[in-house]
Amino acid sequence: ATRVDKEDQIRNRESTRAFLSIEELRRMIQTPCYNRQTKMAFLFSCFCGLRISDIRNLKWNNISVENGQYIARITVKKTGHPLYLPLSDESVRWLPQRGSDEDNVFQLQSGLTLGRQLQRWAADAGVNNLGQVVGRDVGGHAHGDAGRTVDKDDAGHIKICSVRTVSRFG
Repeated sequence: ATRVDKEDQIRNRESTRAFLSIEELRRMIQTPCYNRQTKMAFLFSCFCGLRISDIRNLKWNNISVENGQYIARITVKKTGHPLYLPLSDESVRWLPQRGSDEDNVFQLQSGLTLGRQLQRWAADAGVNNLGQVVGRDVGGHAHGDAGRTVDKDDAGHIKICSVRTVSRFG
C-alpha cells in the first residue's frame, strides 16, 4: 500500500454553523408559528439534540418512561448506531399528545415546506440566522444551560469533536 504523507492527507473541515442565542430561542418559543407541529418538532430538537431525520422517523413506541424519566430509543439514521437518550423536562414539554405506538410523533411537511415554515416563523420572531441544523445545534447549549453535561452519546454523535462543534456557542 502507498503511504500518504500527513500534510497531503485529506482532512475534514470544521463547518461554520449558525447558532441561536438563548434570547433568540426564548423569542422563538414566545412567537406563534403557522404550523404547530413544526414549532413543536423544532423546539423538541433544540432541547434533545436529535437531527431532523431522526425526528421525522421518531415513533411513539420509541419513547418510554422509566422510573419517571422519559427515554427515547432510536437507531440514528445518519450513523446506524443505537441511541438511548434521556429526555429533559423541557424537551418533553414539546411532545404532542401521544398517539398509537406506530404513529410518528411529529406530523411534518416535506423538507422544502418545513424549511419555509421555519424561516417564516424565525422572521416573525426577529431571528435572522436560522440554519438547517440550528435546532440540534441549540440542543448542546440548552442541555448545558440546564446543568447537564453534554457528551457524544447525548446527541447521537460518534466523535467527541462533533459535540464540541454542536455545543460551541458562536
